[in-house]
Amino acid sequence: MRGVSFLRLFPLLVAKNGGACYRPAVSTPHAGWPPPGWLTSLFSGHSRPVVAINLYESKGDEMKRVVLSVIAIAMLAAVAVMAADEKKPAAPAAPAATDPMALVMPGEHHAHMKKLIGDFDYTLKMIMPGVPATDYVGKRSAKMVMGDRYLDETYTGTMMGMPFEGHGTMAYDNVQKKYLSTWVDNMGTGIMFGTGTCDANGTTWTMTSDMADPMTGGMVKTRSVTKVVDADHISFEMYAPGPDGKEAKMMEILATRTK
Repeated sequence: MRGVSFLRLFPLLVAKNGGACYRPAVSTPHAGWPPPGWLTSLFSGHSRPVVAINLYESKGDEMKRVVLSVIAIAMLAAVAVMAADEKKPAAPAAPAATDPMALVMPGEHHAHMKKLIGDFDYTLKMIMPGVPATDYVGKRSAKMVMGDRYLDETYTGTMMGMPFEGHGTMAYDNVQKKYLSTWVDNMGTGIMFGTGTCDANGTTWTMTSDMADPMTGGMVKTRSVTKVVDADHISFEMYAPGPDGKEAKMMEILATRTK
């Protein structure tokens, strides 16, 4: 901050001395101002700019003194900035990038998904406000595909008196560090996308999705929980806003491994 105080006082010092801080180095000054090559001489031959101020006295020339004072202040400020830059520590090296090959290989989370593979018999219960719960039965088959990178599952059965088929995919994206899912079935024409997490034990997945509501045409946010109950049982629950706007269970599935 001392440098700032000096720069503020510099114009006053110039004015007090009649606009001349230094007398010319030669007895006869150059007829014009600034002298030829003055800017080049300031920087040539030096690793850091040197302030060289040679103000020629000129009686009655107030404007010249003001201009020269401004130039002097600017030059001193430039030197101060350059000196500060030289003292700045070097920026730390950027951390090493993640190994690209590690990002494309299956890891711990993909091993968790293997707990969901196999052939199962399931019971599906639809829960609708004001309507008795309805049970449907069917088969579930799941396997890991593409080098154990994705869980591929298929549901078949009968629903509301019609053949039912649904297909789901679950993935763990090493780049985004989250689970992703898709679902399609023959009861609609859209694709439901989901994102979520798995607990520390690798046995419970919680996903959120936006589902198209055929009654309103709008989107409804849903939450689903898939849980490995034990080695032979898997449960699935889906929640969505009820008539009162509060989250309510809409569907549950209990799957038992086929013996």
